[in-house]
Amino acid sequence: MDATLEMMARDLADAMRDSEDSRELKRLRAVAYEDETNAKLLDEYQKLQIQMQRGMVAGGAPDEEDMQRFQRIASLLMMNQDAQAYLICQMRVQQTFAQLIQIISEGAGLSLSDWAAS
Repeated sequence: MDATLEMMARDLADAMRDSEDSRELKRLRAVAYEDETNAKLLDEYQKLQIQMQRGMVAGGAPDEEDMQRFQRIASLLMMNQDAQAYLICQMRVQQTFAQLIQIISEGAGLSLSDWAAS
Protein backbone atom coordinates (compact mmCIF):
# COMPACT_ATOMS: atom_id res chain seq x y z
CA MET A 1 0.00 0.00 0.00
CA ASP A 2 1.17 3.51 -0.75
CA ALA A 3 2.63 5.06 2.43
CA THR A 4 0.55 8.22 2.07
CA LEU A 5 -2.67 6.23 1.68
CA GLU A 6 -1.77 4.07 4.67
CA MET A 7 -1.14 7.16 6.80
CA MET A 8 -4.45 8.66 5.70
CA ALA A 9 -6.26 5.39 6.42
CA ARG A 10 -4.79 5.33 9.92
CA ASP A 11 -5.86 8.95 10.44
CA LEU A 12 -9.35 8.03 9.29
CA ALA A 13 -9.40 5.06 11.68
CA ASP A 14 -8.37 7.37 14.52
CA ALA A 15 -11.10 9.84 13.55
CA MET A 16 -13.69 7.03 13.50
CA ARG A 17 -12.52 5.76 16.90
CA ASP A 18 -12.72 9.29 18.33
CA SER A 19 -16.11 10.10 16.79
CA GLU A 20 -19.09 10.69 19.03
CA ASP A 21 -20.98 7.75 17.46
CA SER A 22 -18.06 5.35 18.04
CA ARG A 23 -17.67 6.43 21.65
CA GLU A 24 -21.42 6.09 22.16
CA LEU A 25 -21.38 2.66 20.51
CA LYS A 26 -18.70 1.47 22.92
CA ARG A 27 -20.65 2.81 25.91
CA LEU A 28 -23.96 1.32 24.76
CA ARG A 29 -22.32 -2.04 24.00
CA ALA A 30 -21.03 -2.25 27.57
CA VAL A 31 -24.50 -1.47 28.94
CA ALA A 32 -26.29 -3.93 26.64
CA TYR A 33 -23.81 -6.73 27.38
CA GLU A 34 -24.18 -6.36 31.15
CA ASP A 35 -27.30 -8.53 30.89
CA GLU A 36 -26.38 -12.15 30.19
CA THR A 37 -29.50 -12.84 28.11
CA ASN A 38 -28.89 -9.74 26.00
CA ALA A 39 -25.27 -10.76 25.51
CA LYS A 40 -26.23 -14.20 24.20
CA LEU A 41 -28.97 -12.80 21.95
CA LEU A 42 -26.70 -10.05 20.61
CA ASP A 43 -23.94 -12.55 19.84
CA GLU A 44 -26.38 -14.84 18.01
CA TYR A 45 -27.95 -11.88 16.19
CA GLN A 46 -24.58 -10.70 14.91
CA LYS A 47 -23.47 -14.22 13.99
CA LEU A 48 -26.62 -14.72 11.91
CA GLN A 49 -26.32 -11.25 10.40
CA ILE A 50 -22.77 -11.93 9.18
CA GLN A 51 -23.71 -15.40 7.94
CA MET A 52 -26.61 -14.04 5.90
CA GLN A 53 -24.55 -11.12 4.54
CA ARG A 54 -21.82 -13.49 3.39
CA GLY A 55 -24.39 -15.60 1.59
CA MET A 56 -25.89 -12.58 -0.15
CA VAL A 57 -22.46 -11.26 -1.19
CA ALA A 58 -21.80 -14.67 -2.71
CA GLY A 59 -24.99 -14.26 -4.72
CA GLY A 60 -27.25 -16.52 -2.71
CA ALA A 61 -30.49 -15.89 -0.91
CA PRO A 62 -30.57 -16.05 2.89
CA ASP A 63 -31.60 -19.38 4.35
CA GLU A 64 -35.28 -19.08 5.32
CA GLU A 65 -34.74 -20.72 8.71
CA ASP A 66 -31.83 -18.38 9.50
CA MET A 67 -33.88 -15.39 8.38
CA GLN A 68 -36.78 -16.33 10.65
CA ARG A 69 -34.44 -16.93 13.59
CA PHE A 70 -32.73 -13.59 12.92
CA GLN A 71 -36.09 -11.79 12.85
CA ARG A 72 -37.22 -13.44 16.10
CA ILE A 73 -33.99 -12.47 17.85
CA ALA A 74 -34.21 -8.92 16.47
CA SER A 75 -37.76 -8.63 17.83
CA LEU A 76 -36.63 -9.78 21.26
CA LEU A 77 -33.69 -7.40 21.27
CA MET A 78 -35.84 -4.45 20.21
CA MET A 79 -38.03 -5.01 23.26
CA ASN A 80 -35.03 -4.30 25.50
CA GLN A 81 -34.16 -0.61 25.71
CA ASP A 82 -30.42 -1.18 26.20
CA ALA A 83 -30.10 -3.66 23.35
CA GLN A 84 -32.24 -1.48 21.10
CA ALA A 85 -30.12 1.62 21.76
CA TYR A 86 -26.94 -0.36 21.05
CA LEU A 87 -28.25 -1.82 17.78
CA ILE A 88 -29.52 1.54 16.53
CA CYS A 89 -26.18 3.17 17.29
CA GLN A 90 -24.40 0.27 15.59
CA MET A 91 -26.51 0.90 12.47
CA ARG A 92 -25.51 4.59 12.49
CA VAL A 93 -21.82 3.64 12.65
CA GLN A 94 -22.31 1.09 9.85
CA GLN A 95 -24.03 3.74 7.71
CA THR A 96 -21.08 6.08 8.25
CA PHE A 97 -18.71 3.29 7.27
CA ALA A 98 -20.75 2.56 4.14
CA GLN A 99 -20.64 6.24 3.18
CA LEU A 100 -16.87 6.26 3.61
CA ILE A 101 -16.53 3.17 1.43
CA GLN A 102 -18.68 4.88 -1.22
CA ILE A 103 -16.51 8.01 -1.17
CA ILE A 104 -13.27 6.02 -1.34
CA SER A 105 -14.63 3.81 -4.12
CA GLU A 106 -15.61 6.85 -6.17
CA GLY A 107 -12.13 8.31 -5.62
CA ALA A 108 -10.62 5.14 -7.02
CA GLY A 109 -12.95 5.25 -10.01
CA LEU A 110 -14.98 2.25 -8.85
CA SER A 111 -18.60 1.88 -8.00
CA LEU A 112 -19.88 -0.44 -5.30
CA SER A 113 -21.39 -2.62 -8.04
CA ASP A 114 -17.82 -3.14 -9.35
CA TRP A 115 -16.92 -4.59 -5.93
CA ALA A 116 -19.84 -7.00 -5.96
CA ALA A 117 -18.89 -8.22 -9.43
CA SER A 118 -15.35 -9.20 -8.42
